[in-house]
Amino acid sequence: MEIKVADLQNRKTKVHKLSGGMKQRLGIAQTLLNNPKVLIVDEPTVGLDPEERLRFYSLLDEFSSDRVVIVSSHIVGDIESVCENVAVLDAGKLLYAGTIKQLSQMANGKVFELTVPKAEQAIVKQNYYTLSSQSHLSNTKIRVLSDCVPTMGHPVSCAPTVEDGYMELLRSLEKGGLK
Repeated sequence: MEIKVADLQNRKTKVHKLSGGMKQRLGIAQTLLNNPKVLIVDEPTVGLDPEERLRFYSLLDEFSSDRVVIVSSHIVGDIESVCENVAVLDAGKLLYAGTIKQLSQMANGKVFELTVPKAEQAIVKQNYYTLSSQSHLSNTKIRVLSDCVPTMGHPVSCAPTVEDGYMELLRSLEKGGLK
């Protein structure tokens, strides 16, 4: 990670007086000092601004070329940016292990975007596993998971994301197991 002039200006500042992002960067630097063969990072981008996140992703990419890097995060963007393989754990139980692409493909053919009047939004949420919703004037666009093509809201099939695959994994577990 390159050093910025702003970082040098804070070199004599007590750690407890640094901002959250500066503390995070200091922790990353301390971790890398001993050139570890295995690096485990937990929620590594918390407190980093978008520019620092990109720099950190680049650093992890370089670092992982000849080392094992394990990332624990709830931020799907972090996982997508730095991981090829992923494991999903719940209370120490392994729910999934595979590639990022395989995880996203769990939702293949099951992700739809519906556009409905705002008054029908609650009905959609009752009948379908809702991923997200966004209001647009008098309508709402709702992204849902469904095993079959929804019957309302002019459904449009969508390419699944890693987050969609993760949500399908959870939905499958709620329904009683993976297919």
